[in-house]
Amino acid sequence: MSKLSSRVSTSFLDRFLWKPELGTEPTSSDWSFDGDMLDDIQSGISYAFLCANDTNTVIEKTVTLLSPYHGGNTVIDAVLRNTAQKENADVLVLDSLVLAAGRFGALGKDGAFVDAIYSRLPIERFTDVEDIQQFFPDLLLAGFETTPSDSLPRRVIYVRDFGTIACAAIPLMIFIFRAIKNLRNARKANLIVLFGSSRPLGREACPHYYDSARGFYTFNWTFEESGICSDD
Repeated sequence: MSKLSSRVSTSFLDRFLWKPELGTEPTSSDWSFDGDMLDDIQSGISYAFLCANDTNTVIEKTVTLLSPYHGGNTVIDAVLRNTAQKENADVLVLDSLVLAAGRFGALGKDGAFVDAIYSRLPIERFTDVEDIQQFFPDLLLAGFETTPSDSLPRRVIYVRDFGTIACAAIPLMIFIFRAIKNLRNARKANLIVLFGSSRPLGREACPHYYDSARGFYTFNWTFEESGICSDD
């Protein structure tokens, strides 16, 4: 089986990497938000970054923002830009439609890695797909600038409009979460995942895949459900 090689394009990062502007206040948007709501969201994201520093955590928790209205995804975009600016974190946007498009989307040839996950199912050993595993750390760290600071750089991995692909996303998210865990253990960055959706998530939409508690979702899988082994 041929191996794939990757290099995340600057054109992708120009569109999907949001960087904070140091020393400035969050910019205004077309939307008006309640201050208490923004404070609650910032508290949740700040707590998620704090939890991400614990490399002993076994269960991966993600922050979820839901705006079940017309234009809901753009509302979440504005909220996240505001909050990330306050948290001094950049945002890597993994848009669900871009992911679903694979190599025909904005990822270009790198989208072939997403396609390969599904074309190679079932995956019984991660050593059989080392090329795929190597891609996701490159993607998640793309555009990071090294700084002399002792603190790890912060990044929100924003899976935009997750509800559109939730029922089919389990194999993809397994590789994303594995990459995040490895990068945390290597002290490369402080990464958290945020799901944005304009439709409800949870057991009703995707049975057995999510448990929710106060805006956090817990991710679980089995080989039978995903086609990917749960052990190395």
